[in-house]
Order: sequence, then C-alpha cells, then structure tokens
Amino acid sequence: MLDQGRQITQAVSIPVIGDGDNGYGNAMNVKRTVKDFIRAGFAGIILEDQADIFKKILIFISSSFVLNNFFIFLERDMRRSRRLIEDPASASSGENSSKSRQQMGIEVSPKACGHTRGRKVVSREEAVMRIKAAIDARKETGSDIVIVARTDSRQAVSFDESLWRSRAFASAGADVLFIDALSSREEMKAFCEIAPFVPKMDGVEERLRKRLAEEAIHFQRQKTYSNS
Repeated sequence: MLDQGRQITQAVSIPVIGDGDNGYGNAMNVKRTVKDFIRAGFAGIILEDQADIFKKILIFISSSFVLNNFFIFLERDMRRSRRLIEDPASASSGENSSKSRQQMGIEVSPKACGHTRGRKVVSREEAVMRIKAAIDARKETGSDIVIVARTDSRQAVSFDESLWRSRAFASAGADVLFIDALSSREEMKAFCEIAPFVPKMDGVEERLRKRLAEEAIHFQRQKTYSNS
C-alpha cells in the first residue's frame, strides 16, 4: 500500500487520500500507520472502526494448513537440498519455493468489505481512541494530513450508533466524517445535520445508489425538457 501510494503521490499533482483500513492494530499501530502515510505523501487517510473479526479464523486456517502440509513441505525441501548438492544450477527453483511459502501464509483480510454482512466494530472507546491517535500522529509530525473517520456501525449495530460515533469522531478532531452503508435519503440528511461544519462522506448501499442514479437521470431529463 505504501509503495504503491508513494508512486501515485509522486506521479500526480492533486491530493491523494489513502485507505488506512482500521489502522492495523492498537493506538500505537494507528500512529505508525498515519506517519507512514504522511511519509508516503498522502494528503489524507481513511480510518475505520471495524474489528479484526477474521484474526482467529486466520490463525486456525494457517495452523491447519501447516499441520496438514508439514511433511509435504519437508519432503519437498529435502528433495530440493539433494538437487542443490547434485546440481547447483537448480537454485533458480527457489522462486517456486518462495511462492509456496507465500501461499502457506494464506492471505485472509483481517477485515470485511464495506458492504458485506456480518461486520463487527470495536467498542466506542477504542474507535474514538484510533482517531485521537491519528490526530496525535499528525501533531507529532507537524503534518496537515486530513483524517477521515469512518464508522461501519450503521450495518454492524444501528444507524443511531453510527450517528453517535460520528459525533464523537468530530469531537476528537476528525476532519471528515464517513458513515458506510447508509440506506436512505433520510439517513443521509440526518447524517449531514450532525456536526454541520465538518465535511461528510458516505458509502451508500447498492440499491440506494441505483435509485439515486435513476432519480438524477429523471431529474436531468425533466430539466432538459423544461428548457427546450
């Protein structure tokens, strides 16, 4: 993420906002993540309150994979060692070994996509602490990076909970508020009414996005007909 982001920020002249997910750990990890994004040249970072719900699954799957395949990897490495003794040129096969080790790690995301069911969020206290840690990191570096505070509690808990967290994020110093998976115009309006001087972002559900797009097209057609 940082390598790709650094290349992007160096290639364009417009501000770039990077997705910092949930900060990758506790408050110290959040601070490190923010500082890394600053060094990479990002103008903003999005931080959310999702919990690492797949962490235990990852450990279980990884452990099972290692146990089930231990002897396979051991036998393969023994064969490779014998080949290296007999034919040193076969060292190029190390690339395949590296790929296998990568596969052995099993890439399972520690968080869920924004519009999937079953998401979990951390406690209110930890969610606010992440934003405060990000603000501290910005102050410590003298940066002006924009902190976008996102909550996934709309779907994970309730709409009221997402409003509470957004207010708390604004009080903690977030520059932009972001509620994911808003499901109606009424929710969008209620969201905009809290902390009115703080800019808002939203990630609406697919059904609402389609409906809003259809309404926008219909409105534009009516406007075109009335002007003709």
